[in-house]
Amino acid sequence: MIDLLLEEGANVNQAAANYHGATALQVSAIKGYLGIAEVLIDRGAHVDAKRAAVGGRTALEGAAEHGRIDIIQYLLSMGSPRLVPDGYSICEPSNLPSWKDTRSRQICFDN
Repeated sequence: MIDLLLEEGANVNQAAANYHGATALQVSAIKGYLGIAEVLIDRGAHVDAKRAAVGGRTALEGAAEHGRIDIIQYLLSMGSPRLVPDGYSICEPSNLPSWKDTRSRQICFDN
């Protein structure tokens, strides 16, 4: 379905109207859909897209907060910045105390 939408001209970086303005990549990172994230990035999704809204997450923030280890590794390998628009590092444990999995932090430190 994603391929069809993109082939028909859907904007891979369009903010959603009903998901607090998140991009498809941000949503796929939060939900843990690695295959979809790969397709989106392959089709030009910006790994460094701004946070969706007040209280929103970048793709890396969302993946880290929800313990999506495979997506964290992938986003970092694709050049996702560790610094978010506020200027703090997503890989600093104190910045996201609600991370579900400490492995998220470890991956940031290892990369």
